[in-house]
Amino acid sequence: MKCSKLLILLLIMGSLCNLALAVPCLQRAEIDMQAVLIEAKITRERRIVYCLTTLGIVHELYQWVPLLSGFFGQPSVEAPKKEDSSMFQAFKNGLRSLFYTKEGWVSMAQCGLSVGGFVIISKVSEQFIHPDTLYWYIGAYAPYMRTIKIMQERLSLLQEGSFEQGNITTHKEFLRVLYDRLVHQSELICGYMVYKVKHLDNEEKAIGQRAVKTMINSQNDWLKRISLLLDADNQNYEKIQKRLAAYGVDITSQLNHFSVIEGETVYDRSVVRRNVKVAATS
Repeated sequence: MKCSKLLILLLIMGSLCNLALAVPCLQRAEIDMQAVLIEAKITRERRIVYCLTTLGIVHELYQWVPLLSGFFGQPSVEAPKKEDSSMFQAFKNGLRSLFYTKEGWVSMAQCGLSVGGFVIISKVSEQFIHPDTLYWYIGAYAPYMRTIKIMQERLSLLQEGSFEQGNITTHKEFLRVLYDRLVHQSELICGYMVYKVKHLDNEEKAIGQRAVKTMINSQNDWLKRISLLLDADNQNYEKIQKRLAAYGVDITSQLNHFSVIEGETVYDRSVVRRNVKVAATS
């Protein structure tokens, strides 16, 4: 009787494990929704860039307005010659004209607005002018390798065994939070790939669609296996670290393949790396 009960219990546990593996971490419907949101965001940013470009052109043309007005305006009348004055007197007259006349204040205001407008346009442009590539999106919204690194650091601390029981529980809960973040970042990565495939040429679209399918299947397989290790009663921290490292290597390899499919250039990659360095130092 006891053996039969034990056998039934083992069968139930095996069924539950198979069921857990059968339920995907990433749902295609959610990925497609992310793709729609990403496309809307990219389109909105493109429109902002177009507006900023127009403002920049208007700003540059504004600098030429006084010169063009004088060139096409009425012929200038030769001013009466004045006697030469000292440099100090000329400087004094210039300050008086600048600070004590209406025209002087108008000139300073125009200069201030011009410089301020240029600075504002430059700063805002930095937020919206970027390569439309997968690696740019990962660096900005889905830094999965950073999440993996934090998880591995936390696992190393747990492996040292220098925490009290209460702290160990807190660290394990934090690991689960990081895992949920990793799942969300994986969903964003797949969503961007779905969005980008829609805009590829017909020759590359079929290859891109297969790459997306492979990525989703790989993500689900890796994430489910990592989740099972995190949910185990006696967690094997070293095994989880190795699983995370293997996961990072596999996903990075597939991302490199997709970057070739989407046509990422060397310049695009250099811009992404420069932005990552700026974000890390700021």
